Amino acid sequence: MIALSLLKTGELKAQLNNDRQIIGIASEEGQAYIYHVQQIPLSHGYNVYRSENGDNWTKLNSEIIYPARDGYDLEYRLQDQFELAQQLTGRQDPQAVYLMLRSGTGAGIIANFASPEIAQNMGRLYIDENAPIGEEVSYRFEIMDDLERLTGQTIEGEVDLDVVQPPAPTQLEVTNRGKVVDFNWNYVPNSNRDSRYVIRFQIFYRETGEENWLPFHEQFLARTTGNTEFKFTDEVPVLGEEY
Repeated sequence: MIALSLLKTGELKAQLNNDRQIIGIASEEGQAYIYHVQQIPLSHGYNVYRSENGDNWTKLNSEIIYPARDGYDLEYRLQDQFELAQQLTGRQDPQAVYLMLRSGTGAGIIANFASPEIAQNMGRLYIDENAPIGEEVSYRFEIMDDLERLTGQTIEGEVDLDVVQPPAPTQLEVTNRGKVVDFNWNYVPNSNRDSRYVIRFQIFYRETGEENWLPFHEQFLARTTGNTEFKFTDEVPVLGEEY
């Protein structure tokens, strides 16, 4: 099974180029992933508010949300996901990873948006668990300092919370060559509107007779701009087993 990770690189760059402050992605489960594109000052946190139909603002979090303070705090919070942060930034040292994620470079920004866990712990994402799916909603991030005082800085924007169902990959071929497996598949071009939030692919597998799907790889399989044909090769989990 190949799953799609939402938020495509090209769409993210387009949003940033249009000076959009808030990016919202709605899920079928009723959650809304609310990203912002500003950098929160070090040691600062934020509160999140939502307004529907121009009504009063409703505070969504009970306590101030503070992102990771430094690279070592980020490593502790992410646990196994920290390897993905290292891979995406091309850095190994925790502090170097953290500084790259805070940078305004294309690689640093894309790395933030490639994983919800990374974005949350860098202060770029709030997940609204009870979002009004299908509505146009405004969100506001209210920045607080380390003494829990208002700074006067806010990040605000309106998002459309319609659920976007991206197309599934097609022409999937799986070839076993002893201890390795080759995957080949096609995906719609970047011009396809329903795929505008797809940034990467994740392959899952399960043992014969089992119900649970497991991640097949840790590598970041990017949906590269202009490509419609993709391939990936990796070793099988255990030789002699049927998957």
